[in-house]
Amino acid sequence: MGLNIRHVAFGALVVAAVALPFRRRDATAPSTASSDFRYPRLNAMSTARREAHYSWTAFALRDSAVSALANISGATTTPVVTHVGYDRAPTTTEDSLVATMWHNIGQPALPMRTAVVKYRYGKYQGQSYIGTMISQRDGRTDCAAIIPEFTSPDGDTRVSQFELRDALAPCALLAAFGTPGQGVAEWLESTRFLAAHSGAWLFPDTSVNRSRAGPWIGWSDNGDTRGLYEAVPAWVNRIGATQIALLMSPPYEYGAVGLRCLAGAEDACVTGVLHSSIALPDTTHMPAELTLTDLYSSKPGNVTLATVRPPIWGLTSEMIDEFGRDRFRKFWTSDHDFETAFRDAFGESLGHWTARWARHRWQRSESWRSSHDVLLGVTVRPSSFPATMAWSGMAVLVAVGVARRRTA
Repeated sequence: MGLNIRHVAFGALVVAAVALPFRRRDATAPSTASSDFRYPRLNAMSTARREAHYSWTAFALRDSAVSALANISGATTTPVVTHVGYDRAPTTTEDSLVATMWHNIGQPALPMRTAVVKYRYGKYQGQSYIGTMISQRDGRTDCAAIIPEFTSPDGDTRVSQFELRDALAPCALLAAFGTPGQGVAEWLESTRFLAAHSGAWLFPDTSVNRSRAGPWIGWSDNGDTRGLYEAVPAWVNRIGATQIALLMSPPYEYGAVGLRCLAGAEDACVTGVLHSSIALPDTTHMPAELTLTDLYSSKPGNVTLATVRPPIWGLTSEMIDEFGRDRFRKFWTSDHDFETAFRDAFGESLGHWTARWARHRWQRSESWRSSHDVLLGVTVRPSSFPATMAWSGMAVLVAVGVARRRTA
C-alpha cells in the first residue's frame, strides 16, 4: 500500500511527539537564576537548623542519662530502664530484649552501672540523638543507651527493637569483654564506637544479622544530583540516560579506597578500617561521652571520591560471629596496636580478612545486583550492546507495525 495523506500526517505527528522533549526552551521562559541562587542558601539554612537541633538534643539527653545513672547505687546485673520527663513502666517487649541480651552475655567482665534512657520522640519535634553515653570516672564505668519512644495513633507507646539493641551494643561489648586494650581503645575513641554499634552477635540464630547494608558507610560527594543533571545535555536527562548510568555505575558512594578494597587491595582495606575520614564533632556541638551513630554527624564537610569511608556499624559484631568470643576477647583486651592484636588473636592479617569480609558483605547488599561485575570502571559489558540493539530494533518494528495497522 502506497503512501497517502494519512500516512504522512501520522508520521509527522510521531516525529513531532519524539522531537518534543528535545526542543530548545523558549528564550522568553522565566529564568531559573533566582531559584538556583536561593537553593544553596536554603539548603545551608536547613542543614544549620538540623545540626543545631541535633546538638541541643544531644546535650539535653546526655544530662538526662547522667541523672538516671546517678540514681543507680551500684553495678547492675541488667540495664535499668528509665524515662525522661515522664513515668511509665517498661513494656514486656523491652524487658525481654534487654534481659535476653544480658543473659546471652553471661557473667559480666566489667561491673558497671547500665541504663536504658528513653525519651518521647514528639517532645523534641525532629531528628534527635540516638546512641550511647559511656563515662569513665574514678575507676568506674557508666553506660547508657539513649533511644526515642514513639506513640502510635491508637495511643500505644513503643521503641524500635533494632534501635534498642544497637544502642545497647557498646554497653554489651564492655560488659562481655571488659575494658579494651590500648590499640582497640584508641580505635574506638577515634571513631566514637561507630563500627561497634551492632548487638547482632548476641542473637546469632535470628534474622537480625541479615542486613542488606554494604561494607562501608555510603557518603555521596558534595556535588549534589542537581549539579550532575545540569552537567549533561538536557535531552540526555529527558530520555533517562543519566538515571540509567547511575544505576549501572560502580558503588562510588564507598569511595575510591572502599572500591579498591572490594577489588582485593588489602592495603586499602586496612586504610578503610583504621584511617577513615570520620569527622569527630567538636565538644561544643556534641558531648565527648556520646558515641556516633548518625551518619550526618560523622560525615566530613568536604566529601569527594578520595574521602575514606568508615566501615559499617556491624564490623565488631561480625568479627565475634566469625571468630568466637574467646578469640575476640584476646583481640579486644590486647595492649598491642590494632593490626598486631588482630593478627595475634585471629591468625590472619587485618587487610586479608577485611578484603574477604567486605566482599562477602557487598555480595549481600542491594548495590551488588547492579554493579557486581566491574568495580573500577563502567559496568556495561561489550556483549550487552548487540542484545540492546536487537531489542531496540524489535521495539521500533513493533511500533511501526502498530502505526501501519492504525492508519490502514
